[in-house]
Amino acid sequence: MFKRLHFGVLLIFAVCALMSALIWAFFVVQIRHERSDAINAQARHNANLAVIFAEQAAATVQDVDGLLMDMRRAYHDKGRTLRLDDVPAPLSVAAKALVYRAIIDEDGRVAVGSLIPEPVNVADREYFKAQKSSRADDLVVGAAVLGRTTGRPTVHVSRRIIKPGGGFGGVAVAGLDPTIFTELYQKVEMGKSGHVAFVGFDGLLRARRLGAAVSFGGDSSGNSNLRKILAEKEQKPSGSIHVQSELDGVSRVISFKVIPSLSMVVIVGTTSEEALAAATTRARRYTLTAAGASLLFLLLAIVLSAAYIRQRRHTWLLAESEARYRGTFDQAAVGIAHTTPDGRFIRVNGRLASMLGWSPETLREAIVGDVTHPLDLAVVSKLRSDLLLVPDLSGQIVTEFRLLHKSGAVVWASLASSIACKPDGTPDYLISVIQNITAKRQAQQEIERLNHELEQRVEARTRDLKEANKRLGAFSYSVSHDLRGPLSTIDGFSGLLQRRESIKADERALALVGHVRAGVAKMSQLIDGLLSLATLPRAGVLRKAVDLTAMAKSLLKQAAQTNPERAVEIDIQEGLMVQADKRLMNSMMANLIGNAWKFTSKTKQPRIEVGCQPGSPGQVVFFVRDNGAGFDMAHAGELFGAFQRLHTASEFQGTGIGLAIVKQIIEMHQGEIWVEAEPGLGATFYFTIGADDLQPRSENECVNLQTSNGSV
Repeated sequence: MFKRLHFGVLLIFAVCALMSALIWAFFVVQIRHERSDAINAQARHNANLAVIFAEQAAATVQDVDGLLMDMRRAYHDKGRTLRLDDVPAPLSVAAKALVYRAIIDEDGRVAVGSLIPEPVNVADREYFKAQKSSRADDLVVGAAVLGRTTGRPTVHVSRRIIKPGGGFGGVAVAGLDPTIFTELYQKVEMGKSGHVAFVGFDGLLRARRLGAAVSFGGDSSGNSNLRKILAEKEQKPSGSIHVQSELDGVSRVISFKVIPSLSMVVIVGTTSEEALAAATTRARRYTLTAAGASLLFLLLAIVLSAAYIRQRRHTWLLAESEARYRGTFDQAAVGIAHTTPDGRFIRVNGRLASMLGWSPETLREAIVGDVTHPLDLAVVSKLRSDLLLVPDLSGQIVTEFRLLHKSGAVVWASLASSIACKPDGTPDYLISVIQNITAKRQAQQEIERLNHELEQRVEARTRDLKEANKRLGAFSYSVSHDLRGPLSTIDGFSGLLQRRESIKADERALALVGHVRAGVAKMSQLIDGLLSLATLPRAGVLRKAVDLTAMAKSLLKQAAQTNPERAVEIDIQEGLMVQADKRLMNSMMANLIGNAWKFTSKTKQPRIEVGCQPGSPGQVVFFVRDNGAGFDMAHAGELFGAFQRLHTASEFQGTGIGLAIVKQIIEMHQGEIWVEAEPGLGATFYFTIGADDLQPRSENECVNLQTSNGSV
């Protein structure tokens, strides 16, 4: 699942990255194309300027050449008497560009000059040497040099003067201001670092303007770019190149135009930065646009990935829910069916199909009535009608009805139905959960049969118990009358004998009569104990609040009145309350306290204590403790049986029935009784009263109860 999710997210990011890359590629190509177009446009612009500069320079030099031709003719006619002012200069150069003009003789001396007040020898000037050494009548444009007379940079344009015999007769020369070649620069927008240069074929700089700086002269023959242009001037008289300038190291777009007539080349250059300014500005916009698009694609990828993850998660959850639903529906331990409101099966699970002995496919083609017991069709129809009328009853009505197995056997089932509604709230289909309760119904029938048998047995046992109680009552009556009658006769006659004078005189006879009467009294006590033990089970337990503290005080007070000579220390805890039968509690406490009083009769400092202590959680344990004779715990199991005595009659009197009565009373109150003892140190009888006892509210309450201490 996570691998598919990982692949999907990667695919989204890959597509968005591809779209971003395509945009970047488009803009990169566009930037390159526009930069190339900008360079080409600038090259065409510079080439046009080079042509314009070349044509202007050629026209200017041509005008100057005409002036020189006029000066040469006038010199031939007038000689040294020539006045140069009589030879008018062209209007295109006279105003600004013409610095001076002169006629130089064959020896290099100024024969006629416009600005030369005295003879000056210029035989060392390059233009003079060039004309003197030349055999052709060529126009020579020299490099810019500093004028000796004007002190200004001057470009000398000269023509050879030929004598009538054809020999060298001197030079007609005009000195031009070099700015005449670059004045057009100021009229054309070429940027802050535009470059215009006029360079002779000899590599010497005629004039140059770089931005606002103007320079003249200088040797540029070492410039590789210029050498290449001059080397190819005949094959390529004009053109453009994009080079790193050797002049200042700045990249420029350079265009050139060769002027053969002037033996010069015009070079026009513009920095690449200025040529690409507009393209660079657009490139920045393109870059920002591409970056923005990339960011948008990234955000789109994040949003689409989040939506994809959410959609996939919903799909997985839906598939998981569908799988759980299918698993729950198909593997459920109970039968499940979806039916139309008119009772046709839509879907059934395998459990329901197996319950009825059909396959799910076959059962889906049936209707509910086909598998319902005829006697229960009305019940199922009413349940469906109630649900359609009151959809809120869905799942609240559970009905037991009978289905029919394929074999014809009856299948008892428990049916709980609910309604699935459409989005508009109208019923769509019913969902029925059907549980096979055939075994449960059979078990119920078996239980009913067994209960009936048990009731019959209880009635028979009750009759038997009533009959036994009748016989026990008859036995009690028989004991009361048949046994007590003879005992009363024996006791009466022995009393008469005891009062006779003859018997009184005979001590032995008197003692024998006393033994007879003592035996009668003991026999009477045994009969009373047996009657009490026999009639206890028939006595009902009437529970009410019983104050054991007050009861213990009363019993000990009676014992003290019977034996006033004894001094016994008494410790009775206050607040000992129980919910019990008061008559039975009095009998029990009388036996326990009576035993404590009896078995402390031979103790030097007798002590009897009645109280309570915490037992198990929610239980209070009451106790009666003495420091009397005690007994060996090895015989404790025999203590609560009838006629069981751990001491001889000569030691302590008794019938051996009292503790048996105590145990039976405790059991009648759903309590327990046990004892702890040690020979010579006394015994402690512990007992509890069943759940209806009124016990202290906490263990500390039992411990902290006030005690009533005293002695009798």
